[in-house]
Amino acid sequence: MNTSGFATVNPSTGEQIERFSFYNASQTEEVLARAEKRFQSFRKLSVHKRAQLFSNLAEALRKNKVQLAKVITTEMGKITSEAEAEVEKCAHEADWYAEHGPKMLAGLTHLTFQTWKRAIAPGSRCFGPPASVCV
Repeated sequence: MNTSGFATVNPSTGEQIERFSFYNASQTEEVLARAEKRFQSFRKLSVHKRAQLFSNLAEALRKNKVQLAKVITTEMGKITSEAEAEVEKCAHEADWYAEHGPKMLAGLTHLTFQTWKRAIAPGSRCFGPPASVCV
C-alpha cells in the first residue's frame, strides 16, 4: 500500500487522472476544526433556509450536469447517459429534501440520531442520519 497518497484512474483506459497526497495529522485536525466551525454556523439556520440550500444544490447540479457527467464517466467508467441520469437523481433527491425536509423536522428542536430515526426513518433500514458536515 502506498502511504504517501493515491490516484484516480480512468477504469476504461488505466490512465492516471490525478494524484492526491494523504493529509498528515496536523492537516486533518485543521480540516476538522474548519468543519466544526462551519457546522456551528449551519446548525443555527432555519429549516426553511436549509431547504433553500437544497433547492440551490439541485439547481447547481442540473446547471453543471454535462461537466459532472464527464467526471463520472472518466472516473467511474459509466456511459454518458448513465452519468447524466446519476446527476439528475442527485438533483431530484435534493429537490425532495427541499420540499419535504421542513415537514420532517417540524417540532424538532434538537436533532439527535434517536430523534432523527423516529421523525424521518420509522421502520426504515437506515443505519445513521444524513451527513451533517460538508468539508
